[in-house]
Amino acid sequence: MPTALRSYGLASVVVIVTAFVRFLLIPVLGNRFGFDLFLISTFICSRYFGFGPSVFSLLAGALPVTIFYFIGPDLYDPYFLIGLIAYLILGAIVVLVGKSEQDARSALQSEIQDRKAAEKAVRSSEAQLRQQEERLRLAVKSANIGTWDFNPVTGEQELSSRTKAMLGFSPDASASDLSFRDRIHPEDLERVNQAIQEAFDPTGDGKYEIDCRLVWPDNTTHWFIAKGQAMFEGEEPNRRAVRFIGAVLDVTERRQAEEKLRASENRFQAMMDNTSAVIYLKDTQGRYLVINRRYEELFNVTQHHVVGKTDADIFPSDVVAKLQANDQQVMDTGKPLEFEEVVPHSDGPHTYVSVKFPILDPTGQCIAVGGISTDISDRKRAAEAIAEEQELLRHTIEVQDHERQLIAYAIHDGIVQYAAGALMQLEGTRSQEKSDALAEQIEHIVGILRKTVDEGRRLMNGIRTPVLDDWGVVAAVEHLIQEEDRAHVHVEFIKDDRLERMEPQIEEAIYRIVQEALTNIAKHSQSENVQVELGLRGDGVHLEVRDWGVGFTPATKSKGTHGLKGMTERARIAGGTCTINSTLGEGTRIVVDLPYLRRS
Repeated sequence: MPTALRSYGLASVVVIVTAFVRFLLIPVLGNRFGFDLFLISTFICSRYFGFGPSVFSLLAGALPVTIFYFIGPDLYDPYFLIGLIAYLILGAIVVLVGKSEQDARSALQSEIQDRKAAEKAVRSSEAQLRQQEERLRLAVKSANIGTWDFNPVTGEQELSSRTKAMLGFSPDASASDLSFRDRIHPEDLERVNQAIQEAFDPTGDGKYEIDCRLVWPDNTTHWFIAKGQAMFEGEEPNRRAVRFIGAVLDVTERRQAEEKLRASENRFQAMMDNTSAVIYLKDTQGRYLVINRRYEELFNVTQHHVVGKTDADIFPSDVVAKLQANDQQVMDTGKPLEFEEVVPHSDGPHTYVSVKFPILDPTGQCIAVGGISTDISDRKRAAEAIAEEQELLRHTIEVQDHERQLIAYAIHDGIVQYAAGALMQLEGTRSQEKSDALAEQIEHIVGILRKTVDEGRRLMNGIRTPVLDDWGVVAAVEHLIQEEDRAHVHVEFIKDDRLERMEPQIEEAIYRIVQEALTNIAKHSQSENVQVELGLRGDGVHLEVRDWGVGFTPATKSKGTHGLKGMTERARIAGGTCTINSTLGEGTRIVVDLPYLRRS
């Protein structure tokens, strides 16, 4: 129920109760003074229900009084009208007094509530101020900040314990006995004094900010940043500074870190500018951030000109597409990658090996791409020249092998066959000859022809053994070893049964290396035992020839080493390597690794 309706309802109840009581008191009070109790009801309503219900009570109370009057014995009482007017006047006074009292009470309650709200706001402000002061204290303490408060008029000063510690004083030292100017580095003293004078200048804003060095009693130097504000009083020309407050921060560690960083940057820049490689850094949009001096020299640009530009501003479009694709690949993979890149120079295109790497932020996101590019044009030309030389040597060896094969066939089909045929005829003639003298001469000629056939066969095998062409390198090496065994050198041959026929170039290289190695061993090693191992290793063919002879040292190796160089060169031309290790008094070990190319 709304408050106003409830108040009028209660006022009606009070009037009804009052009328009932007054009706009961008619035998005692009569009808004349019927307004007395209704003034009480009006007072109650004005006191507790407000102005509107009290007026309602006043007017509603007049009705029962009038009814009581007319039902009484004195129908025409001359004092009724006077009583009614008096009731209304007194009731109005009661209503107005009640309203004034209620207004005063409301005003008093409102004032009390305002005071309570104000006190609550003050308490809240005080609590917030205490919290802010505590937070400020904690912030100053955690930030390692010291404070000072100086009176330029009296010379009094207050220093926080942290400020005293920063300046190298004891925290318990009296502030009046301390002078931080005595600790200022001599090179900074004039600058600090000038800054203080400017802060105390009454025509200025009183702000003070400076960084300086202080020397502690232990002669260590510390860096500080001081900020302050001078406060003034009076007007010109009597305006003067009366208070100087501020804070000081020890930045020694930061300065030391900056100096180390600066030294590191200088070292890095020195390495950048004194390397023969081209070094650069680009952002993810391909814009240059840093280049080194070598880049500037090669492409006739300056860092100021290049920074902020892309490859499209420097190189032709076909080159740019390749460079940008490589950069994008590095950003996509997030890993360092190596590329071969060709860029134009004033003397023609140059080839570079570029190692490009991503620069990542703490979240692992690529924010830049760095590159180190080395000009390999000379090396590439040299490699191409070597490749051409190898191809020429390979062709020369193939021609020589073919010529040897032809010579060997010519010896076999010519001299050896003729000598063998003559030998057979002489042996037949010798068996029919009866003269001893002639038979002896024939026998001598037969011996010469036999030596001729043997020498022809030996010469033929030295030039090109038919076993190599007919049966392969394993059979050829076995045939070669049998000849060495006849030369009083024991050779152990370890072969791999998995070996198949290989390309002629590989078989020829293996055979000639073994042949040269066995010849050197027979001439120089003085070893009675030799081990030859031929087999598969990985995807290549592996050859080792080892003896346990006198060996040699690198100092003596350069003399008469054409055979050793020939073995190395044969292996290189065949696409492999040949390593020769020898120790004086322990023997020599030749290791050859060649590609395993099966014969097609």
